[in-house]
Amino acid sequence: MLVTVDEAKLYLRLDGTEEDALIQTLLETAESLCQDIVRTDFDEMEEVPEIVKVGIRYAVTYLYENREKADFDELTRMLKISAVQCAEGGILMQVGRMRYRIEIQDYKSTQDADGFETREWMTVHTVWADIAPVSGKEYMASNRETAEITNKIYIRFRSGIKSTMRIKHGDRIFEIESVLGDKRSGMLTIMAREVARWQR
Repeated sequence: MLVTVDEAKLYLRLDGTEEDALIQTLLETAESLCQDIVRTDFDEMEEVPEIVKVGIRYAVTYLYENREKADFDELTRMLKISAVQCAEGGILMQVGRMRYRIEIQDYKSTQDADGFETREWMTVHTVWADIAPVSGKEYMASNRETAEITNKIYIRFRSGIKSTMRIKHGDRIFEIESVLGDKRSGMLTIMAREVARWQR
């Protein structure tokens, strides 16, 4: 295998051995998918490019996070797009930088212990992301055009992300200003404003 179980677990931020068999199966599926896309037997290659391993890690992450409802046609399509874009620093490069576990939260109604309706922030998705501060030039432009955009947050494509939601990473809170990207690209870029603690 080009990517070991331990490497995949490190990438997925998993501890313990309970899911080793599952990860092994997902790795075999991911490697087979990537091999079909590049139309090359990896065993016959003298050296497998690192970007192929990134693709396998991306695929195994998708399969792990969507193991109950994985869309193999969609995954294959995203990997093919990635293979084209990687030379330009596209999706696979972004996926390789996703090292932050974030919570996407929505403001929802719920009932308290007495049966009264209350509203509170509830986590609806937990995903891997890359969080990048905007440049000074981008920051100035954002002040003129929208609110104070302080960060760009990159995640794999997921439908239903709206500007009424927010993102939580540890004790940091980000308000979503806009969501860019589509299903075809396989990625979402979230323009966000970090909320100071005194503003919460």
